[in-house]
Amino acid sequence: MEGTGLHFGLEIYHKYIIKQIELLRKAGRPANAPQRLPILDYHCHVSPREIAEDRIFHNLTQLWLEGDHYKWRLMRANGVDERYITGDAGDYEKFEAWAGAVEQAVGNPLYHWSHLELRRYFGYTGHLTAANARQVWEHCSAVIGGGLSVRE
Repeated sequence: MEGTGLHFGLEIYHKYIIKQIELLRKAGRPANAPQRLPILDYHCHVSPREIAEDRIFHNLTQLWLEGDHYKWRLMRANGVDERYITGDAGDYEKFEAWAGAVEQAVGNPLYHWSHLELRRYFGYTGHLTAANARQVWEHCSAVIGGGLSVRE
């Protein structure tokens, strides 16, 4: 199991969750105290290896588009050439293609999630479009700075 997502999940469980449960019980908390622990949602598009190695993301394409098959499907449905999805286009070119696709997706959860993330994590309150992709890229790049760690 070494190196698998299951191994990493078990490691986190034993390192953090069990420790929290033991501390709660030692403190005389009720038996149902673990039920009030936060929910940890491991459903994401970051591989267990990238989490374990604490990968650094340097731009929005790395954060948002690498490995996100939901975004890829939307881009393909909008006729985006594969070069801009999983191909050899540059990171900004891929982001610009995503911006053009997502602006067509009002009502799709991807549209709303993307804008929620822009607001929550980057402080950007506008709407992402192909026309303002450069502005959004630069705004978010300033927030990312030298890179964002998976664990930050």
